[in-house]
Amino acid sequence: MSAVDLLPVAFQGIDIREMLAGAALMDEANRTTMSELHRIDAFPLTHVIVLKEIKRKNRHEKEEKNLRSRSEP
Repeated sequence: MSAVDLLPVAFQGIDIREMLAGAALMDEANRTTMSELHRIDAFPLTHVIVLKEIKRKNRHEKEEKNLRSRSEP
């Protein structure tokens, strides 16, 4: 992730440090098996961060859909 990617995230009120920690854990998860991943203490934190991001994305997509439907004749 670059600074350009992180700026809008910061404006959304998402803790960048938590997000980067989650990204690091996800990177590690892609390199390990699930049994190894469950031993990582911050595993639940990753779920929270991912769920927050999914919720934000869904909200953003819904807002875009509403804006498009308003602008169509």
